[in-house]
Amino acid sequence: MRNILFSHSYFMRFDPKQWATGQPYAPLGTLYAAALMRQKGYEVSLLDTMFAYGPEEVIPPLQKQQPDFFVLYDDGFNYLTKMCLTNMREAAFEMMKFAKQKGCTVIVSSSDATDHFEQYLLEGADFVILGEAEQTLADLIKAVDEKAPSFDVKDVTISVDPWECVANFTVELPWELQDNCAKPEELKWGVRVDPGVSVSGTQPNYRISNLPKGEHTVTYWAEDCCGNYTEKTGVITVIDATGPVPVAKQNIVVSLTGSGTGADGSGKIYGWQIDNGSYDQCSDVKFEVRRLSGGACGNVGANGTHNNNSTYNDNNGFTSEIPGRVWFHPNDNAQDTDGGDFVKFCCEDIPAGSDHGLHEVEMRVWDDGNMNGIYGDNEIIDGMKDNYNTTWVTIRVENKLPPTLV
Repeated sequence: MRNILFSHSYFMRFDPKQWATGQPYAPLGTLYAAALMRQKGYEVSLLDTMFAYGPEEVIPPLQKQQPDFFVLYDDGFNYLTKMCLTNMREAAFEMMKFAKQKGCTVIVSSSDATDHFEQYLLEGADFVILGEAEQTLADLIKAVDEKAPSFDVKDVTISVDPWECVANFTVELPWELQDNCAKPEELKWGVRVDPGVSVSGTQPNYRISNLPKGEHTVTYWAEDCCGNYTEKTGVITVIDATGPVPVAKQNIVVSLTGSGTGADGSGKIYGWQIDNGSYDQCSDVKFEVRRLSGGACGNVGANGTHNNNSTYNDNNGFTSEIPGRVWFHPNDNAQDTDGGDFVKFCCEDIPAGSDHGLHEVEMRVWDDGNMNGIYGDNEIIDGMKDNYNTTWVTIRVENKLPPTLV
């Protein structure tokens, strides 16, 4: 928002009679004009020269405020502004020159400038307003605006939704949107997107739909009431950070089998046998299973003692995590050798005196979130990882083996 420094050209010290009287007056007309511009959203400051020693006192506020506009607005309510006009006029010319040296646009409104506008223009005034000036001043500053709105754009990363392999994005107001002559809510703004991607809604409620995985350029634009226009581009990166939807069968019964020559009853169940239509919106899926309790039933790991039934896999062969490159999945172990493909059951899973045992099996369903073609791996690629979700099923383990005569 542009900055305006207001002042007026009445210096009481330059009016010997009034100085001797010692009666100051508030510059009401100047204050009214400044209040109007502040109400319209401008940054406004005021230098009251009533007791100033000379026009050079305008220099410090010029340096501090660095205004875009310097407005000399005399108080038309005060008859004193029509006294000692030569002294006040020369002071006004000096202040105008100081303001021009600081790069300000100089606007003057006074009875003297109305009568002698040619002199004021020759001395550096950019504009002289004739007559009542408050609304004209507001219209003038808006009309001379040649600067487009400014804003910043932030790149964002979002995920696809759980149902389709596309993302939807609610567009927020451009960051730090502002203009020299208008409030943010008075500006027009919008977005443009790549072909195949749709934008719906109206300002300020835009929504971008059907963004597939990858990077997408979005062009933000803003325009003020004077037709000044600017645009900037941002990047929306769409990744798959949404886990698959796991679906499992229930009431699964596993009946132990054996070699037929000994009391070695056992059984296996695989992830694909538990699955009941698990899916991911962006890729195929992979299953891993483990038991939440119980023994190994002969399914031991690389060291000969690890319970493979209790873990999924061996971190896919990685020996350590690497920040930003490799992560370890929960419930994996370096000693695991079954890769989560199956779990085993055995006679120990049936309590003594019972004809069955109940055991929970957890199924983990993976996608290919990092898009390297490997499902459920440990790599982090450009910040993307494979995603998983879990479900469980209760397995009824029964022993239907006939007794063995010894």
